Amino acid sequence: YMDNPNVLRLACMTLGNLSVPSRSDDVSNDRHRCRNNNNNYTRISNDNANAVEQAGGVDAITSVIVQNFEDPSLQKEAVVALGCIWYYCYQSSSTTSTASSSIPYDGIQAVVEVSQRHQSLPDIQRVTYQSLTSLCCQQFNNISNHKLKVSILQAGGIDSILCGMRNHPTSPHVQSSGLSLLSHLSTMDTCRLAILSSGGIDVMIDAGRHHLHNQASVAVMENMVRLVHNMVCTSNRDTLSAVFHTLPSLVDGMVEHPNTLRLVEECCVIFGVLAAADDGDNDNNDGGNDKNNDGHNIK
Repeated sequence: YMDNPNVLRLACMTLGNLSVPSRSDDVSNDRHRCRNNNNNYTRISNDNANAVEQAGGVDAITSVIVQNFEDPSLQKEAVVALGCIWYYCYQSSSTTSTASSSIPYDGIQAVVEVSQRHQSLPDIQRVTYQSLTSLCCQQFNNISNHKLKVSILQAGGIDSILCGMRNHPTSPHVQSSGLSLLSHLSTMDTCRLAILSSGGIDVMIDAGRHHLHNQASVAVMENMVRLVHNMVCTSNRDTLSAVFHTLPSLVDGMVEHPNTLRLVEECCVIFGVLAAADDGDNDNNDGGNDKNNDGHNIK
């Protein structure tokens, strides 16, 4: 039924629903939460998700995406379904999981292309970010999630994320989902450098500025802080210097949301990491000052 969008939409929806546990305390009867970087509920493996994958569900849904790029509503349902399967099947910590141990290159490329083709649609951007987060937030069976992150990078994922965030600066859902995905990718130096070279620092600062005073958008600030934290976990001095520009946003976030414990703790960790940074080459005769290109002392 590849020529019948309605049948394909219903099929993708069904496969996605099958892959999500029915326990209300895990997903609150909301299948979309399966891709949230929330950590406030228990992540469990799901035999149904393994069954969907083994039956060829990932390949089938990927084919639906590739052959129907011009149908946004079908694309959205297919990407959501992939995210559900990836989250509860590939992320399974079960040693008995029968999920494929190969990286779904075609699926990753298809999801990134959906994001690239529908930059004007915030809902599409949100679900593509959440779907990719499902892959890179934990171990992927027997494959290092570093390989998955490199696959997302090579597919153009980081450029697509930053482009979508620039196009929808006032959407808390796009910004939060984008920052969450970037925070997972930024555990690798290769991805950190890609984020920097693509203008990621400015995007982060804009996100903080647009969503600073909105309590409902506190998730944006939390994910931005988590991203900055990962960015400073490096010995690369260019990266540390670039992160300097986000510090005013972090301080503003702490002042605006003093009762948001996770945000405040993460900011304090970032300040501690930067304060403990090596002052540079002792032979520089610069009095121990480690300045960035703007003449600011990082500490």
